[in-house]
Amino acid sequence: MTPEGEVRGNTHDVSERISWTLRPVVSTRHYTHWHGMYEVGKHFYTEFLPAVVDAVEKKSPQLGEKYKQRVAELLAADEHRWMKGLSPEDAEALRRMYKQRYNQ
Repeated sequence: MTPEGEVRGNTHDVSERISWTLRPVVSTRHYTHWHGMYEVGKHFYTEFLPAVVDAVEKKSPQLGEKYKQRVAELLAADEHRWMKGLSPEDAEALRRMYKQRYNQ
C-alpha cells in the first residue's frame, strides 16, 4: 500500500490470507450454534424429560402417569414432529426435489 492509501501489487495473496483467516472464525460460529442446539435437543429429549417423569413417578405413581401424558402431548406438537422422522411420502418428495435440483 502506498502512503496515499493505494493498493499495488498482487492483491490476490492478501485476499487469500484474509479469506483463510476469516473462514475458521465464521465456521466456528456456525458450528458452535449447531452443536449447542444439538446438545440442548439431545439432553432435553433423552435425559431431561425422562428424568422429570422418573422423579415424579417416585413421588407419586398417579402424578407420574399425568406427567407421561403431558410429555406425550408435548412431543405430539408440530415443533417436535421431526423426532418421528419423515413419512415415506415426505422422503419421496424430498428425493424428487433433490433429483430435480441437482439433475441426478
